[in-house]
Amino acid sequence: MIEKLLFGLVLAFLPAAAFSDQARPAVPATETAVATQSERSIPRPAIWLLADEDTRIYLFGTILVLPPETRWRSPQLDQIVAEADELVHHLREDPEDDSEFIAPWMMRRSRVPILSRVSRERREPLRNMLDALDVTVEAMDHWQTWWAAHAISLDAVSLVHGRDPSYRWSDDPDRLTRVEDELLGDFTRTGRPISAVQTMTEIFRSLSQLPERSQREMLDSVVDAYRRGELPRRPLGPRQPSKEAWISGNIEQIGAEMEWSSPELFDVMIKRPNAELTRWLIKRLERPGTLLFAVGAGHLAGRGSVQSMLEAEGFRITRLN
Repeated sequence: MIEKLLFGLVLAFLPAAAFSDQARPAVPATETAVATQSERSIPRPAIWLLADEDTRIYLFGTILVLPPETRWRSPQLDQIVAEADELVHHLREDPEDDSEFIAPWMMRRSRVPILSRVSRERREPLRNMLDALDVTVEAMDHWQTWWAAHAISLDAVSLVHGRDPSYRWSDDPDRLTRVEDELLGDFTRTGRPISAVQTMTEIFRSLSQLPERSQREMLDSVVDAYRRGELPRRPLGPRQPSKEAWISGNIEQIGAEMEWSSPELFDVMIKRPNAELTRWLIKRLERPGTLLFAVGAGHLAGRGSVQSMLEAEGFRITRLN
């Protein structure tokens, strides 16, 4: 259970700029159509470059999971992976990330029953939802509201499978394509360094300090989705970017898909982490080398993106595709 929740937490959060056409000889319309279709099928997940005289940092916005056997790697990304000296992630699991360590972040400081944390009209649906998930109400009573909402939302996906065709491919978790796991494999096999900027501990601490009002809004959204028979949104962030937007590098669409239930949650999950990532990147420019910086695509899209923060500090960052 804990491992599943941690996997769900590693946010996987999340421009329509395309390569400019170069002059080419005239070809029959049918050949042009075939060529255009072929070009569109080439994956182009977004990549940016932050560089100075002796340091090159490639920023790559990742996605949590993709359907099995999805073709997502672009030739440019493969070249960067081959050239990079180091892989850096946003989050790493704390060495103490076990059930005893996580418990303080799950447990509530008050003893308000979980059913009393939602409005009267939501109590029966919440109870029915927990029954369907084979989770007792009492088991949730001592959990912090944000953690309870997140745990319920992850398991609740199974309740609406078949109603949302876009999620049918995730019925078999072992077959899913995990982007960051593939990158880890590339660097592990060649013995290159792998590191991360922040720990899960920092995220847990910030979430635990959210106002109770914001935490209850997260729980409300999960219950409301269940009542409507819809796939619940992940309360700790927007649903991961659509596959089409991510693979095509459509950063505008990814930004538009991002919605946050409260300013407090946006601050915890995007604004503060992005400020920390920006400080780290600026500091890292002081050391020479070439690295691939893999972070959830949501941190590189929409308002408060890492790129906008870097530009505000006077740094130039270039979109490569």
